[in-house]
Amino acid sequence: MQRSSVAAWTLPWCFEIKILDKFGNVKRTWSGKHVFNGIGSCGWPDFISRSDILDESQHILNSSGTLTVVVSIEVEEEPTTVFVPKNPFVNIILEMFNDETTADVCFEVVNISSADEKERQKAEPSVSFHAHRLILKKCAPILAALCGSNDTASITDMKPDTFHHLLFYVYGGKIPAEDLMTHAKDIIDAADKYSIVNLKL
Repeated sequence: MQRSSVAAWTLPWCFEIKILDKFGNVKRTWSGKHVFNGIGSCGWPDFISRSDILDESQHILNSSGTLTVVVSIEVEEEPTTVFVPKNPFVNIILEMFNDETTADVCFEVVNISSADEKERQKAEPSVSFHAHRLILKKCAPILAALCGSNDTASITDMKPDTFHHLLFYVYGGKIPAEDLMTHAKDIIDAADKYSIVNLKL
Protein backbone atom coordinates (compact mmCIF):
# COMPACT_ATOMS: atom_id res chain seq x y z
CA MET A 1 0.00 0.00 0.00
CA GLN A 2 1.73 3.13 -1.24
CA ARG A 3 1.00 6.58 0.11
CA SER A 4 0.84 9.41 -2.40
CA SER A 5 2.95 12.54 -2.50
CA VAL A 6 2.47 15.02 0.31
CA ALA A 7 2.46 18.80 0.48
CA ALA A 8 5.67 20.73 0.92
CA TRP A 9 6.30 21.00 4.64
CA THR A 10 9.66 21.76 6.13
CA LEU A 11 9.10 20.92 9.79
CA PRO A 12 9.54 17.40 11.16
CA TRP A 13 6.22 15.59 11.56
CA CYS A 14 5.45 12.69 13.87
CA PHE A 15 2.91 10.37 12.29
CA GLU A 16 1.02 7.18 12.93
CA ILE A 17 -1.03 5.15 10.43
CA LYS A 18 -3.45 2.41 11.44
CA ILE A 19 -5.68 0.03 9.53
CA LEU A 20 -8.72 -1.08 11.49
CA ASP A 21 -10.94 -4.05 10.88
CA LYS A 22 -14.71 -3.73 10.79
CA PHE A 23 -14.83 -4.22 14.56
CA GLY A 24 -12.45 -1.31 15.24
CA ASN A 25 -9.44 -3.50 16.07
CA VAL A 26 -6.00 -2.44 14.84
CA LYS A 27 -4.76 -4.82 12.13
CA ARG A 28 -1.67 -2.91 11.02
CA THR A 29 0.15 0.14 12.42
CA TRP A 30 3.17 2.22 11.46
CA SER A 31 4.61 5.27 13.19
CA GLY A 32 7.68 7.43 12.86
CA LYS A 33 9.11 10.87 12.17
CA HIS A 34 9.72 12.43 8.79
CA VAL A 35 10.51 15.83 7.27
CA PHE A 36 8.14 16.17 4.35
CA ASN A 37 9.56 18.34 1.60
CA GLY A 38 7.03 17.74 -1.14
CA ILE A 39 9.58 16.06 -3.39
CA GLY A 40 8.64 12.56 -4.56
CA SER A 41 6.64 10.28 -2.31
CA CYS A 42 7.11 8.07 0.67
CA GLY A 43 5.41 4.90 1.80
CA TRP A 44 5.82 1.29 2.84
CA PRO A 45 5.42 -1.31 0.07
CA ASP A 46 4.89 -4.13 2.57
CA PHE A 47 2.64 -2.25 4.99
CA ILE A 48 -0.26 -4.54 4.17
CA SER A 49 -0.90 -6.73 1.18
CA ARG A 50 -3.96 -6.53 -1.04
CA SER A 51 -4.64 -10.22 -0.35
CA ASP A 52 -4.83 -9.55 3.38
CA ILE A 53 -7.28 -6.72 2.85
CA LEU A 54 -9.51 -8.93 0.68
CA ASP A 55 -9.24 -11.92 3.00
CA GLU A 56 -12.73 -12.14 4.51
CA SER A 57 -11.43 -14.17 7.45
CA GLN A 58 -9.51 -11.11 8.66
CA HIS A 59 -12.68 -8.93 8.63
CA ILE A 60 -10.72 -5.89 7.41
CA LEU A 61 -13.40 -4.65 5.00
CA ASN A 62 -16.83 -3.92 6.30
CA SER A 63 -20.02 -5.15 4.69
CA SER A 64 -19.94 -2.34 2.12
CA GLY A 65 -16.30 -3.03 1.21
CA THR A 66 -14.94 0.03 3.00
CA LEU A 67 -11.36 0.08 4.28
CA THR A 68 -10.82 2.09 7.49
CA VAL A 69 -7.47 3.91 7.69
CA VAL A 70 -6.66 6.20 10.62
CA VAL A 71 -3.88 8.75 10.11
CA SER A 72 -2.51 10.86 12.98
CA ILE A 73 -0.03 13.65 12.28
CA GLU A 74 1.58 16.01 14.77
CA VAL A 75 3.99 18.84 14.00
CA GLU A 76 7.18 18.73 16.02
CA GLU A 77 7.91 22.42 16.31
CA GLU A 78 11.50 23.49 16.41
CA PRO A 79 12.50 25.49 19.49
CA THR A 80 12.19 29.19 18.88
CA THR A 81 15.38 31.17 19.38
CA VAL A 82 14.61 34.18 21.53
CA PHE A 83 16.40 37.31 20.41
CA VAL A 84 18.07 39.06 23.34
CA PRO A 85 19.45 42.46 22.36
CA LYS A 86 23.02 43.04 23.42
CA ASN A 87 23.40 45.42 26.32
CA PRO A 88 25.29 48.48 25.01
CA PHE A 89 26.56 49.51 28.45
CA VAL A 90 30.06 48.06 28.03
CA ASN A 91 30.54 49.80 24.69
CA ILE A 92 29.25 53.07 26.13
CA ILE A 93 31.79 52.93 28.96
CA LEU A 94 34.54 51.96 26.54
CA GLU A 95 33.73 54.97 24.37
CA MET A 96 34.37 57.15 27.41
CA PHE A 97 37.98 55.95 27.60
CA ASN A 98 40.33 58.94 27.41
CA ASP A 99 37.43 61.21 26.47
CA GLU A 100 38.56 64.68 27.40
CA THR A 101 35.11 66.24 26.95
CA THR A 102 33.46 64.17 29.70
CA ALA A 103 36.45 63.40 31.95
CA ASP A 104 36.91 65.06 35.32
CA VAL A 105 40.48 63.93 36.09
CA CYS A 106 43.70 63.71 34.11
CA PHE A 107 46.77 61.54 34.58
CA GLU A 108 50.09 62.89 33.42
CA VAL A 109 52.28 59.86 32.72
CA VAL A 110 55.90 60.96 32.76
CA ASN A 111 58.14 59.09 30.35
CA ILE A 112 60.62 57.07 32.37
CA SER A 113 64.22 57.25 31.22
CA SER A 114 65.25 55.00 28.38
CA ALA A 115 68.65 53.45 27.81
CA ASP A 116 68.31 54.26 24.13
CA GLU A 117 69.38 57.86 23.50
CA LYS A 118 67.36 58.13 20.28
CA GLU A 119 64.20 56.93 22.01
CA ARG A 120 64.78 59.39 24.85
CA GLN A 121 65.11 62.30 22.42
CA LYS A 122 61.94 61.32 20.51
CA ALA A 123 59.82 60.72 23.59
CA GLU A 124 57.37 63.33 24.85
CA PRO A 125 58.06 64.61 28.39
CA SER A 126 54.66 63.25 29.47
CA VAL A 127 51.45 61.85 28.03
CA SER A 128 47.99 62.83 29.26
CA PHE A 129 45.18 60.34 29.91
CA HIS A 130 41.71 61.57 30.77
CA ALA A 131 39.47 59.57 33.10
CA HIS A 132 36.32 59.67 35.24
CA ARG A 133 36.31 59.57 39.03
CA LEU A 134 33.22 57.40 39.30
CA ILE A 135 34.64 54.67 37.06
CA LEU A 136 37.98 54.80 38.84
CA LYS A 137 36.37 54.54 42.28
CA LYS A 138 34.51 51.40 41.26
CA CYS A 139 37.15 49.73 39.10
CA ALA A 140 40.51 51.14 40.19
CA PRO A 141 40.26 52.68 43.67
CA ILE A 142 44.00 53.22 44.03
CA LEU A 143 44.11 55.30 40.85
CA ALA A 144 41.10 57.25 42.12
CA ALA A 145 42.88 57.90 45.43
CA LEU A 146 45.90 59.31 43.59
CA CYS A 147 43.76 62.15 42.30
CA GLY A 148 42.35 63.08 45.68
CA SER A 149 40.53 66.37 45.29
CA ASN A 150 42.78 67.47 42.46
CA ASP A 151 42.01 67.36 38.77
CA THR A 152 45.40 65.93 37.83
CA ALA A 153 47.76 63.25 39.08
CA SER A 154 51.25 62.25 37.99
CA ILE A 155 52.32 58.72 37.14
CA THR A 156 56.09 58.27 37.18
CA ASP A 157 56.52 54.52 37.59
CA MET A 158 55.50 53.14 34.19
CA LYS A 159 55.64 53.88 30.50
CA PRO A 160 52.70 55.65 28.83
CA ASP A 161 52.00 52.56 26.71
CA THR A 162 51.70 50.45 29.84
CA PHE A 163 49.38 52.95 31.51
CA HIS A 164 47.29 53.08 28.34
CA HIS A 165 46.76 49.31 28.53
CA LEU A 166 46.00 49.51 32.25
CA LEU A 167 43.42 52.28 31.95
CA PHE A 168 41.90 50.78 28.81
CA TYR A 169 41.33 47.54 30.72
CA VAL A 170 39.73 49.47 33.59
CA TYR A 171 37.18 50.83 31.09
CA GLY A 172 36.29 47.33 29.91
CA GLY A 173 38.73 47.03 27.02
CA LYS A 174 40.74 43.96 26.07
CA ILE A 175 44.50 44.07 25.76
CA PRO A 176 45.64 42.52 22.47
CA ALA A 177 47.28 39.15 23.04
CA GLU A 178 50.42 40.22 21.19
CA ASP A 179 50.85 43.31 23.38
CA LEU A 180 50.18 41.28 26.50
CA MET A 181 52.86 38.77 25.56
CA THR A 182 55.39 41.43 24.55
CA HIS A 183 54.89 43.64 27.61
CA ALA A 184 53.64 41.04 30.08
CA LYS A 185 55.99 41.98 32.92
CA ASP A 186 55.32 45.73 32.71
CA ILE A 187 51.54 45.24 32.51
CA ILE A 188 51.38 42.68 35.31
CA ASP A 189 53.64 44.77 37.57
CA ALA A 190 51.42 47.82 36.98
CA ALA A 191 48.26 45.79 37.61
CA ASP A 192 49.77 44.46 40.82
CA LYS A 193 50.79 47.89 42.08
CA TYR A 194 47.41 49.48 41.38
CA SER A 195 45.35 46.41 42.35
CA ILE A 196 43.77 45.78 38.99
CA VAL A 197 43.25 42.24 40.20
CA ASN A 198 41.65 40.57 37.17
CA LEU A 199 44.40 41.78 34.86
CA LYS A 200 46.95 39.86 36.91
CA LEU A 201 45.17 36.53 36.44
